[in-house]
This record gives sequence, structure tokens and C-alpha cells, in this order.
Amino acid sequence: MEKEKLKSQIISDCVCGIIMLLSIAIYLIIGLFWGLWHPCWAIIIIAGLVCGLIHVIVDTVAMLKTSKNINVNKKIDE
Repeated sequence: MEKEKLKSQIISDCVCGIIMLLSIAIYLIIGLFWGLWHPCWAIIIIAGLVCGLIHVIVDTVAMLKTSKNINVNKKIDE
């Protein structure tokens, strides 16, 4: 189960790394060729938010897969 979580984290890290590198490349290309430095800084912010969303989704799915056998509604005896 821990192996599954580790594998999903590795995949999400790779995807987020690619997204961030692409966003920086796009920002630099637009800035260098068209001089639109100021309005395009939002590309990097949006890429960071997308990466955060990807990590939340992947971690939630991995957690749900590992806790499949745990009964959440089970009453705890006091």
C-alpha cells in the first residue's frame, strides 16, 4: 500500500515538474519575443496552482485506495 502511494507521488512530482518547466519556457518566450512580461507572469502562478491541485487529487486518491478496508462509519466503543 505504501508502495502505491510512493508511485503516485513520483508520478505527480514528474507531471508537476514538466508543468512548471513548460510554464517558465512559455513565459520566457512570450516575454522575449513580444515583450509581454507584465501580463504573462500569471502563467507561473496558474501553473503553481495547477500543481497544487494535482498533488491534492493524487494524495486523496492514494489515501482512499489505501483506506479501502477501513470502515469510516464504524462506531468506537467507549
